[in-house]
Amino acid sequence: MLLFSSYLPPVNYLVQFAGPQTIILDGKEHFIKQTIRNRCHILSPNGIQPLIIPVIHNDRTHQPVEDIKISYDHPWQRQHWRSIQSAYRRSAYFEFYMDDLEHFYNERYDSLLHFNTELLKHILNLSGLKKEFEFTKAFTPYSQEDRTDLRNTLNNGSPQVNPGQQKYPQVFSSKFGFVQGLSTIDLLFSLGPATGEYLKKEYLLGGH
Repeated sequence: MLLFSSYLPPVNYLVQFAGPQTIILDGKEHFIKQTIRNRCHILSPNGIQPLIIPVIHNDRTHQPVEDIKISYDHPWQRQHWRSIQSAYRRSAYFEFYMDDLEHFYNERYDSLLHFNTELLKHILNLSGLKKEFEFTKAFTPYSQEDRTDLRNTLNNGSPQVNPGQQKYPQVFSSKFGFVQGLSTIDLLFSLGPATGEYLKKEYLLGGH
């Protein structure tokens, strides 16, 4: 299964790691702006809120993701963590996981790919999915015919809807109902140790 690197990816992305197939992340692809490569979505008291990692752009038209550098011209880490706290401090498992995630917002990572990868490994571990993954060794053109190439399927900067997704408790469900397309941390803070089983069931139900 071929995926791109993503920042705190949504549930339908992490579901791919719940199956038996080999996962390959593409660090050679050209960076695409306004996608979940450098943004995620959480559910705040005011509704869906995007969290965007600012990156440094150069004059190259097609810049590989592995070459994308994170910008620290403004304190985005502090802003992201405050937003996460505001959204999830009342969730069932926030206090259980907060220390595991907060240090990612206190350390500097030069590369977007490195930051996303280390965070993904941590989320997989917290979710109970002991899944290894590989990286592409060369640029791989997108394929519409290859069903194992999900780079276009998941290539979206807005929350995606899956009509068959299992509902789970969300902090602001009484206000907004069940909201799909959110970062997996929304699921993790809500279900805690049951997150892995939820993702495996989503996979079996066809969320792959």
